[in-house]
Amino acid sequence: MATTFLQIEINFNNAMKKADELDSIASDIKTLAASKMEESLQKLAQGWQSDSSAEYISKGSSLESQIEKSAKQLSDIADSIRTCARRTRSAERRALEIAMQRDYN
Repeated sequence: MATTFLQIEINFNNAMKKADELDSIASDIKTLAASKMEESLQKLAQGWQSDSSAEYISKGSSLESQIEKSAKQLSDIADSIRTCARRTRSAERRALEIAMQRDYN
């Protein structure tokens, strides 16, 4: 089946929507890590006084950093999807234009 300009745009829009979904997920993860993890660690620090509490809280902070890093990676992936989608759309449009200009007679 031949690709049309409409199909190219539909594919592009689908890719952009998926990238937006990834950005939304990344934002949600980052917000949860920043607010809920921090809140939980503060409550834990207030209620748990022992030798091991500081170590546990330190590990919790490290986990929070790792979660934020993962959220950043998701955002980076979304940006890559957008870049690839733009390049693919441009290449497919150009290929379709060339194919339409060909004279097979």
